[in-house]
Amino acid sequence: ILPLGADIDLLQEIKKNNNREVLRNNYNVDKEDIVIFTGGKLTPLKSTHLLIEAFNKLKDNRLNLFIIGDSDTNNQKYKDKLMNLAQTNPKIHFLGWKNSKEVYEYLFASDLAIFPASQSIVWLQAIACELPLIIGDFGGQSLNYINEFKSVIELNSTQINVEKIQENIESIISDKNKFIQMKKSACMTKNKYLDWNHLINNTLKFNNNNE
Repeated sequence: ILPLGADIDLLQEIKKNNNREVLRNNYNVDKEDIVIFTGGKLTPLKSTHLLIEAFNKLKDNRLNLFIIGDSDTNNQKYKDKLMNLAQTNPKIHFLGWKNSKEVYEYLFASDLAIFPASQSIVWLQAIACELPLIIGDFGGQSLNYINEFKSVIELNSTQINVEKIQENIESIISDKNKFIQMKKSACMTKNKYLDWNHLINNTLKFNNNNE
């Protein structure tokens, strides 16, 4: 089974245009600040509330949280819960739904990504943007296929809680060498597994071997 991949060509275009600082400035994020990215449908399954609670406990004025996505009509109460948790913290930014290009732009403007639970294509997009990741695995969704080079900190089902999320954020932002190494590892994963051209060649090779 091959990873879904990422639009590397689009990502290169975004890097070339380099609107990272412009976008960050729109939310009063300084050049030296650290942006945490999360995204997807705002549903209880994603456990976004755990990330917000952990973020609120962090004592670092450099930190900002970008949340891309929204709730459907069936999950408005959960969205209200998230908004209430974030209402006293101006460093938490709810950005709503974004198109594919915009998602890459916000990822490129971020420094690390966290997905407390539930698989998402955005995981792969974040790795393609060379972001260190913290991902919660509540069971049955092994990350081995994207973590050969250790760019992802994986939380098992017993570790998906506020304390562990906070602890792992702190372990990355307080250790520059660890942060740099995780970014390098994400780049290696991108080059080996996520480039669509590479995935197409692998698929064709597999088909040719079975003819």
